[in-house]
Amino acid sequence: MVRATVTDGRSSWTDSLSDMKIDIISEEATGYYVKAGTASKRLPPYFSGDARRILKWLWVLDTNDFVTVSAALLFGKDVNRNAMGSVVKIGGFSDTGKLLREDIVDIPVVMQPDAAMRILYEKYIPRHEGTEKGIAYRYPMAAVREALMNAVIHKDYETFEPIIVKVYQNRMSISNPGTLPKRWNIDKLRKDHGSIVHNRNIADVFYDMGYIEGWGTGIRNIRESCKKNGNPEPKFSAGRNGIEVTFYPIR
Repeated sequence: MVRATVTDGRSSWTDSLSDMKIDIISEEATGYYVKAGTASKRLPPYFSGDARRILKWLWVLDTNDFVTVSAALLFGKDVNRNAMGSVVKIGGFSDTGKLLREDIVDIPVVMQPDAAMRILYEKYIPRHEGTEKGIAYRYPMAAVREALMNAVIHKDYETFEPIIVKVYQNRMSISNPGTLPKRWNIDKLRKDHGSIVHNRNIADVFYDMGYIEGWGTGIRNIRESCKKNGNPEPKFSAGRNGIEVTFYPIR
């Protein structure tokens, strides 16, 4: 289990130094970051190297080979052991709430959004019947992916609780343990707003990969994608279970 040093109160827990060393890092995970980052052109085309070079470049490795909590999460070989609960749990439920199937995405965080999307659209989210042009699903891929990215980036990892995706016949929800920024509420979240990041190092890695833009447009993109796909307006909520977005199927 990762144990972090005390921060100065301005950084999040994930940005602080852990008691784990570079040997827990997966070369496959750091390579995944480099491949996506060079494809997005946010990393130089010649950018390459072993895990040590990449971690140094990201400023998540100290001179004694200790890694930050964010590095252990993003690139760790056994992420759930490094920091318990750092997984994505996906469940399919009946109308009465009975669990029908379940998947747990227990891989380095840098690889979790892509893996969760593959599982969701292969096993849980069917195509919409009656589509004449192209492929439409009951829930738009762009919106679901944006919601997953928001959950991974803004999650409070210090709670040791997973991101939860629940799929029912008449709705699906994505929730993560976390809170809104101070003096924020759901109404402000739904309006145009700046980007306030809870886990800076994690956000920076996904920005380099081209997965986020960093302009605070995620909620607007979710709403617009739902409208374009013919889905009702999604519901956003914040409470004891953290931040949650609920999608409703295509009309």
